[in-house]
Formats: sequence, C-alpha cells, structure tokens
Amino acid sequence: MKTIFLLPFLFLSLVISVEAAGIGVAPAELSFNIEKGKSQQKELTLYNLEDRETEFEVRGNADFLEFYHNGIIEPFGNEKITVKANAANLKEGNYGKNIYIIASSSDSGVSLKLGAAVKANVNVFTNSATNFLTGIITSASIVAAGLLAYLAASNPRKITAILGKA
Repeated sequence: MKTIFLLPFLFLSLVISVEAAGIGVAPAELSFNIEKGKSQQKELTLYNLEDRETEFEVRGNADFLEFYHNGIIEPFGNEKITVKANAANLKEGNYGKNIYIIASSSDSGVSLKLGAAVKANVNVFTNSATNFLTGIITSASIVAAGLLAYLAASNPRKITAILGKA
C-alpha cells in the first residue's frame, strides 16, 4: 500500500521542466527573379514570441542561397536575416528550395528546438542582345504607328502627303 503512494511521489519528483522557443518568420515565401550570372538579396524578419532570449540558426538546402546570420533574439524582439540568391552557376529555369530557421531557448531544463521553413523560389533568366534589340524595334514601331494615327486623325491631307512622298 505504501508503494502505491510512493510511486506517484517519485514520478512527480523526477519531472523536469520542458521549454520550447516560440518564433515567427515573415514573409513565409521569398521570390527571386535573377538574370543568369547575377545575384539578388531579400530580407526575412524573425520574431521572438517569448519573454526570454532565444537562440536561432539559419540553414538551407541549396548552394545558391546564402545567409550569414545566426544569433540571439531579445525577448519579444526581432532580427533581420539577409538572404542572397546567387545565379552565377545556375542554368535558366525555376528553382524551389527551403530556408530553415531553428530556434531554442537557453533557459534551464530540457530545451526543445523549434523550426520554421520559408520557401525560396528562384527564377533564373537570360537577357540576350536579341531581346534588347527586339524591345527597341517594337517600341519604335509602336511610337511610329501612334504618330501616324495622330496625324491621320488631326490632318488627313498631311498624312496622305507624307505617305505619298515615301
């Protein structure tokens, strides 16, 4: 009978406080539109939702995503994390990868790690001289057509004279 009362007492005496870190990340998704061979930077904001300091680490699953920010966030504070997408070694196309943020509190007891994932979409394109030249020719054609339409509407005889000389 004494054993029945002793077991719950022993069980309760061995309970250790377990704490997890509460974090928030914004935005939930980053979209990069990069010309091949170049890079682009965007910013994430990490929020500490707890009343104690929280340690965090940033990881990724792609070589072309770079970030250099690990550290500690003050209670109810936030930290900016710069994410750089580098398209130097990427082929033209779309790439979808994840950025992982792992946080843990530094209080006593057992610490649980909490994570958040941010989707990173990277679109790599090539900007060739042909595309540039096509853009200039198209723009010039639109301007010329607009000018001819204006002249035709404002003075039909003048447009006939201009087109007749050509």
